[in-house]
Amino acid sequence: MKKMALIATGLMLAATGAFALAASQTGASVKLPDKAQQFIRKYFPKARIIHLEAEKDFLEELTYSVDLSNGFELDFDSKGQWLEVDGDHSALPEGIVPEKIVSFVKRKHAGEKIVRIERTRKGYEAELSDDRELRFKPDGTFIGYDD
Repeated sequence: MKKMALIATGLMLAATGAFALAASQTGASVKLPDKAQQFIRKYFPKARIIHLEAEKDFLEELTYSVDLSNGFELDFDSKGQWLEVDGDHSALPEGIVPEKIVSFVKRKHAGEKIVRIERTRKGYEAELSDDRELRFKPDGTFIGYDD
């Protein structure tokens, strides 16, 4: 019984230590990758970065979160590839969303705009201006709707 208590205590301490390895930086000390900077200049030329945060969680890669002066929120991976673009109910700039997804939305949801897109391991998740969420394969093929 004593051995089990020691093992349980050791596991709890190890888990606590693992969470302590998570790190976050904000402000001027954070350098956004060049690819992410180019993305912002291309699609949001008039917006300013009002908040920038770099975060590395235990066993996860470094990610960057960017808040722009126009209300958009962007997430990038360590190489500067976008992970999520959220317009806070504003339509995303043309060229960000893969064309196959844009075509599907125009065809099946005429009048709706894509206001958020997220790149996932399984493909893409897009949110429309009517709050409907759609899922797509990496090649842009429609999978279904999220509940």
